[in-house]
Amino acid sequence: MFPWAGFPLLFLLLSCLRNLYLPYGETRMTKQKNRLLIAGVLACVSSIAALGADFLVRTANARVIQERLDSLATEVSGRVLERIGTYEYGLRGARGLVIGSSAAGLTHETFRRYAQSRDIGREFPGSRGFGYIARVPEAEENDFVARARLDGRPGFSIKQLSPHSGERFVILYLEPEDLNKEAIGLDIASERNRRDAAFAAMVSGNVALTGPITLVQASGKAMSGFLMLLPVYREGSRPLTQAERSAGTIGWTYTPIVIDEVLSSLPDASEGYSLSLYDASDAPVAVGEPGPAAGERPPPGIRFFGSRGEASIAALARIYPGVSLTRTLRLPVYSRDWVVEVSATSAFLARLRLIDHRLAAATGAALSILIVASLYLVSQNGRKKKQGRVESERLAALVENSSDAIVSHTRSGIISSWNRSAETMFGYPVSEAVGRDFAETLLPLQRLEEDRERLASAIGGDIVSSYSSVCLHRNGSPVDVSMTMAPIMTADGHMIGIVRTIRNIGEAKSFEAKLIELNNALERQVRERTAALDERNRQLELTGNSFLRIIESSPYALLMVDGGGTIKLVNGIAESIFGYARAELIGRSIETLVPDRFRPGHPGLHGDFMRDPKSRPMGQGRDLFARRKDGSELPIEIGLNPLETPEGLNVIVAVIDISQRKQQENRIQRFSAFQEAVLSYAGFAVIATDADGIITLFNPAAEKMLGYSALEMVGVSDPGKFHDATEVARRADELSAELKRDVAVGFPAFIANVRPGEAEEREWTYIRKDGTRLPVLVKISALLSKRSEIFGYLGMAVDLTERNENSRKLAEYSGHLEELVTERTKELESTQRRLLAQERLQRELRLAAEIQESLLPRAIPRTARYDIALYAKPARFISGDIYDVIVKSDDSVYIFLADISGKGIPAALMTTAARTLFAQGARRDQSPAAILAEIDALLSHDLAASELFMTCLVCRLDYRSGEILYVNAGHTETIVHRPSGRSGAGFVPTGLPVGLGSLAPGMKAAEQSLPLLPGDIVVFYSDGLTEMTDSRDEQFGIDRVKAIVARNADADSQEVMDAILRESKEFGGEKEPDDDTSIIAVRILPSVISEAWSIPFSEMDALVDSLVRPCRAYGQPFSYEFELLATELTSNVFNHAYGMDSEHPSGGTAGAAVEIRTELSLRHDGITLDLRDRGSEFTTPGGIGGRSPSPEDLSEGGYGLSLLSRLSDEIVYERTDDGSNHWHIVKRLKETDA
Repeated sequence: MFPWAGFPLLFLLLSCLRNLYLPYGETRMTKQKNRLLIAGVLACVSSIAALGADFLVRTANARVIQERLDSLATEVSGRVLERIGTYEYGLRGARGLVIGSSAAGLTHETFRRYAQSRDIGREFPGSRGFGYIARVPEAEENDFVARARLDGRPGFSIKQLSPHSGERFVILYLEPEDLNKEAIGLDIASERNRRDAAFAAMVSGNVALTGPITLVQASGKAMSGFLMLLPVYREGSRPLTQAERSAGTIGWTYTPIVIDEVLSSLPDASEGYSLSLYDASDAPVAVGEPGPAAGERPPPGIRFFGSRGEASIAALARIYPGVSLTRTLRLPVYSRDWVVEVSATSAFLARLRLIDHRLAAATGAALSILIVASLYLVSQNGRKKKQGRVESERLAALVENSSDAIVSHTRSGIISSWNRSAETMFGYPVSEAVGRDFAETLLPLQRLEEDRERLASAIGGDIVSSYSSVCLHRNGSPVDVSMTMAPIMTADGHMIGIVRTIRNIGEAKSFEAKLIELNNALERQVRERTAALDERNRQLELTGNSFLRIIESSPYALLMVDGGGTIKLVNGIAESIFGYARAELIGRSIETLVPDRFRPGHPGLHGDFMRDPKSRPMGQGRDLFARRKDGSELPIEIGLNPLETPEGLNVIVAVIDISQRKQQENRIQRFSAFQEAVLSYAGFAVIATDADGIITLFNPAAEKMLGYSALEMVGVSDPGKFHDATEVARRADELSAELKRDVAVGFPAFIANVRPGEAEEREWTYIRKDGTRLPVLVKISALLSKRSEIFGYLGMAVDLTERNENSRKLAEYSGHLEELVTERTKELESTQRRLLAQERLQRELRLAAEIQESLLPRAIPRTARYDIALYAKPARFISGDIYDVIVKSDDSVYIFLADISGKGIPAALMTTAARTLFAQGARRDQSPAAILAEIDALLSHDLAASELFMTCLVCRLDYRSGEILYVNAGHTETIVHRPSGRSGAGFVPTGLPVGLGSLAPGMKAAEQSLPLLPGDIVVFYSDGLTEMTDSRDEQFGIDRVKAIVARNADADSQEVMDAILRESKEFGGEKEPDDDTSIIAVRILPSVISEAWSIPFSEMDALVDSLVRPCRAYGQPFSYEFELLATELTSNVFNHAYGMDSEHPSGGTAGAAVEIRTELSLRHDGITLDLRDRGSEFTTPGGIGGRSPSPEDLSEGGYGLSLLSRLSDEIVYERTDDGSNHWHIVKRLKETDA
């Protein structure tokens, strides 16, 4: 963005490269022009690179913001809708209670007990409760109030928000009532918003939501409340037309909610966005597009929710101009139109970790500068490599040809290098000296202690200056030497050895006189050298430009300050660090760069240094800070070097910005504090040692466990102090035998078997400071350096006292248990036998499961009327589900399915007993209601005593009657799918589960019926199928099952079953089911009912009823027409073929009885009837034998034949070869019949 900020550096680099790019013969002016030209070109390139980088980064940032904000808005809308949808389940449960109790049987106590059975706060967070609103005609208001007062609330009265005439919609129940007293008796029809929502729910049959309102029980939260209402119809099921729904509505179940509480746990500000919700049902709004900037449009509706993290759109818009930071989406919610507005906040943008476009611009400029620098480095690289080789060769030559012996050795004293002078001085060749111990080879015994002290100092990082000593020649003669020692350090500060420089001073003692003379000569040389240095200083003054180049090329910020503290010289790095231009600093006091709080004392410090000027390397002294031009401070390190100039003493100040290093140090300190906190508050002892076993860490838990303080142990003792010595010795012997080497008693016994990257876990005995013993489990691991070298060990010890005590108590309890349990339990003498008993119990459970499974029908043979598939899978050994299918005949099948609330053998015994009672009732041809009543009578008491309940479904499929009779005691809804798009109602619950009858005696399950049609698919299942969840805890749900059945409507029952199992398995993935699953799939097959009759005319109605009864499942219009058709056909047979009628039932040619055979074919799309008799041939004046009647036949055949033709879709009459009359009639099912 600001490429010109690097212009001075470009000029500096160009000046350094001038000799590289300019011919030797050019004049100074030509060189200057060329330098300016190159600088201008590079400046342009730098600017273009910076602007291009800025543009690209801004574009990429805008795209990332838009995509993430779109995704966030969709995600948040889904979360809001999911929260609101939760309450529908509670409304439907309450509606089931109202329908099951019936309007007359519902009481305040029943509703209260139902509400107490639900954990409303956990299941429906944000709901103030669930209630029932009664629809009361205005004329019956007084009677309604009187009944409510008799229902345990003598003070009940109707309250209105505003007077009105017409029906009252009165809140009769609302639990918990203590939190909602203000709402009891409120007529919601007295306020338009509430009344409109009630009407919307009534006519639609679905849940409806009010607009934003102020709840009377939450008046402090204005316009942030809602009512959710679900209609309750007199007949239970939802009527087909709006008129029927309006007439059949008796009330509503409802819940009041406060939106702030509903969305209280919805992440907002923490995820970097601000959420606002509006009700725009009466106000159009443009949605799906990025919202305009703040202040450019009116609100999209009534705002009823705003999250805590409000966005500052205007401030962010200045940072990201042209980028919309708001998304608006329309969200249909139960007959209302909500608008979700999601706005980004600064936290949202921070979480995206966008690239700073200013940094990109600066990087672009820096890259162009680096290109120039690279050219210079390339030109210098060859020269530097050559210089490096020369320096290396020169250094090697110096070492090898030095008159002093130069010897290097490792920290432990093993000689690693040995120059030629060392061979001459001590008589050992290099091949013999390298690898030997320096002290043992060259030092006499009396010098060993002195040498060890000096060597320790060198190993500690100090340079040991020259000192006099004595070494031994190979022949044993002493050699007087002067010796220095220095550590050998790698580039990263790691010491790898010691170098010694040794000079033979034997001859020096005999030449002391000569040294005095040499000293005088040296003084003369010093004076001459001083004069030469003065001359050199003068020359340096003449070549000041070279000095300036050195200053400018420094990687540090450099300033030159005179004795009075005035800044004389500043380089480019100092400009960038402090924010001042060079001209702004030169001539100003150094205190300009000193923070205000340090300025008063700085002149004194400066004066002290000038009085005693010494070089001060960086990194020494206290933490220092500097002040930038903008007033901000930065941590720095300063190096000071005095410099004599013709003008006097100056100071070269080298400054390094250590901000990043300080940040790293702070992070390390925080991490160290975290580690210390973990160690301090750990619930187990943590003890660390160095490689030699000396304790380096002894945490508070260890102090508490052992009674020693950290001061007593750290750096003083090893872990053997608090171990049982006998136990340690025994462990050392074990390891010696195991590892085939001697393991010493003591610390080696703890760590001999510890491998890098692995931990050894073993039980030991600690001995506390007071002498008491403590069993512990110790895990020991090696502490490794970055180079995988072991530098210590870490042990973590857990007190086993409680575990051992529990084991002891368990042993005592087992002893007592042996006296009380069965003979088999008395034989248990050890842990192994207890495990065997557990295994036996597992086998018994498996056996019980096998027995339970054997009681279930494995497969039902396909009958002429039904195709049945079965499936059962327990979640554990013993299933809480049970089912049975009993085929009584081709026409009649009994089905039983139950699910008990508990698991295990007691629950399985209950379900098995229920199955037995079902089987007995089915074999006695009892009705489903009678079978369930017997189950309830015999098992309810035992279930209640065991705090269990059982949902039951008992049904009978009767092909001849064309209906399904069923009772549903709290079981899941059964799916009924009918072909050709005709829907069928499921078996909804008609009463409470078995075992809960005492809660509401009036809610016993009632028997219901459904029509039975060929082609129908009926799926019975337990809630383990629909309540199966995936990895996101989303339920499989009944809608998915219905969709699977619809997609496989033409398949047989096993294929339908396989499709359900396959898709449910894909939905659940690898997650194991939490509940038992049982499924029964039944397909009603097309079939032919054949019957032979020998009856008089007086019993003709029985024949007609036998034909009509299976057809009633096709609906009233169809069955009514078919009854007319059957009656007319049989009448014609009796009248025309046999001469019988109602006036002469005994007349005719056939006597008192008529032989008739019927075949009734039932299909999903209609019925075919074939009727044969051996009466007289049916004729008209024109005759119709062997063909369909013509219009002339109809006119001549009388009213009966004409009626038959109008009522059927196809009619054929023929006289067969055996002398029989054969009528073939087809009647198809029409859309209007469904």
